Order: sequence, then C-alpha cells, then structure tokens
Amino acid sequence: MSRGAIYLGVLLVLALLFPWLAGPYALSVGTTSINVSWHAGHPTLGSPIIAAGAVWGIEPDTGVLYALNAATGAVLNTIALGSAQHFSTPAATEGFVVAPAGKSVVAVSTAG
Repeated sequence: MSRGAIYLGVLLVLALLFPWLAGPYALSVGTTSINVSWHAGHPTLGSPIIAAGAVWGIEPDTGVLYALNAATGAVLNTIALGSAQHFSTPAATEGFVVAPAGKSVVAVSTAG
C-alpha cells in the first residue's frame, strides 16, 4: 500500500469519525477507489445533509447555517441562527431546509 493511500485512509477515517475537526469532505467512490472530490477547511460543520443541490450544515461554534455548493464546496449562503448545540443538524422537507435555532426552528426556502 502506498503512503498516499494510507494517508487518504487515515484522513477519511478521521473525517468520518470527527467531521467537525477538519471541515466537510466530498468523496467520489468508484469500483476500485475512493477519492476526495473537495474539502472545505472552513466552516467546520456538524452533521451535514444534502438537499436542493447543496450541502447544508450548522457550525456549532457560531450558530450559522451554511449552504455549500455540492460540486465544489464553495459557500453559497449563510444564515445566522443565533445559537446551536454541538450536534445540531438541519433537516429537509419539500421546498425548505429547517434548522434548530436555540428554542426555535428556522425554515429556509430552497425554491429557486
């Protein structure tokens, strides 16, 4: 096994176990390989979801909901939620992404 493959393996395990430490990764999975398509070092998100063509996640330290471009990892939009818990996770429904915001819930329209 090559050094690069070992590094990628360790990186993937760390990213899967502790995604908030390294920022989100997008992986390309083939029949014989797994490659990193992109890595966004910032923001460091809690558990992300994919909805309406974007990766959505909440940065626990700042209480900000991020929408990232699913193809590149670039920030598309940010919404200040006010506060967030460490494992706060958005959810998606028809036309909306909803996110916990302290003792409230924020709904963000995903309609074009």
